[in-house]
Amino acid sequence: MSVRSAAVVLLLLQVVHGSSAAAALETSYPVPTALPPHSWDSVGQKLFIHGCKKDGLFNSSELALAAKYSLMTVEKGQGLELPGFADDKMAAIARQWKEARRAAKLPEGWALFYLNAHFDWPFFAIHTQMEDHPIWAVQANNAVTGDSCLQHGDPSFPQPTEGMDLFNHSRDDVRAAFVNACVNATKHGFDGCFIDSAAPATGSALTGYAARCNSSVEAVRAVADGKVKVMAELQEAVGDAKLIVAKDSYEGGSEQQVNTIFPLDTFCSCYTCNWTSAHNPQFRTAQTTYADVCQTQILEAIKLGKRGQVVLLHGEVNHALIGDDAALAADFEFALAAFLVAASDSSFFGYSNGWYYSGTEWHDEYDHKLGAPSGAAVQGTGAANMTWFREFHSGTTVRLDVLHKRAVIEWAH
Repeated sequence: MSVRSAAVVLLLLQVVHGSSAAAALETSYPVPTALPPHSWDSVGQKLFIHGCKKDGLFNSSELALAAKYSLMTVEKGQGLELPGFADDKMAAIARQWKEARRAAKLPEGWALFYLNAHFDWPFFAIHTQMEDHPIWAVQANNAVTGDSCLQHGDPSFPQPTEGMDLFNHSRDDVRAAFVNACVNATKHGFDGCFIDSAAPATGSALTGYAARCNSSVEAVRAVADGKVKVMAELQEAVGDAKLIVAKDSYEGGSEQQVNTIFPLDTFCSCYTCNWTSAHNPQFRTAQTTYADVCQTQILEAIKLGKRGQVVLLHGEVNHALIGDDAALAADFEFALAAFLVAASDSSFFGYSNGWYYSGTEWHDEYDHKLGAPSGAAVQGTGAANMTWFREFHSGTTVRLDVLHKRAVIEWAH
């Protein structure tokens, strides 16, 4: 059912049957009618690769590696060192990758087009529309000076010194242009769109947003509400057979708008944390710990899988461990074990060092026999218990202790 149809039915249910029936529909979730190629034969059949390459297309060795993955996201930095819009350069590398999979007689790969729902990155074609329509940007100073609210994004990618404009999704025309950018990508070889910064600002993030822009909380709340709308509009525009991926917080958030969730970019891993078996620090600025975040990501992935929604779980190399090969290997095994605990038919795993394809490597574990799970993961006694066990038909078993950051995968041979 499309988002628009669901809204109509919801109204009819409210009129005919009252609020209880309407509430039941409100908790419905978009589910894809097709999935990227996958199987339980090995972890290598349930992977995605996410990144970009500054200088253009893959060389032969890079292409051979990338072609092993059945699902690929092309990031904003694709072809940064080359002229032209990112849109065209992203389509070119996706086409190269799909052709390589076809040549290798592999199932048709699925490619995802990156867009950022918050930042107007200047590499994209939509940036020219933003320049032509300055009012499309979130306004600073209570919209009385004509200045837009500027902000900096991921420092891994070049950006204007003064910062970038922000999409004002409270405007219908901005949302229409944003949706069109994704739809256009699906007409040029992409099988959906990966939407970064999909989570709307709430709570202290909302008030902080208003303060940075010297604007009212009401004005930025309207932008946040518009972001929720645009996610639903994206899914409706591309249809149920394509993926709209919301990069959300670690606990999700866009499940009722889109069919695919990416619950933060550090699945049971972290950039520079010191989470160990003896230490469980606070997660960034949140009032929770790294272990709690990992446990929440696992539970969210399990829920998504039960509904048939797609979840992309991406572990990130911990930069604090660079140079310690044993610690890096243990960190990877922990993230992989967490994935195996949470995995469903519609879940995919990725692991990399940063957001360029050069940070992705093929781990030996990807080739080990797996087999379908013998059943759901078994959680230790009590809802708050952070220990897990799961067995697969090959005989592979997984034991995970989230609180103490311990994992043991015993592979079948």
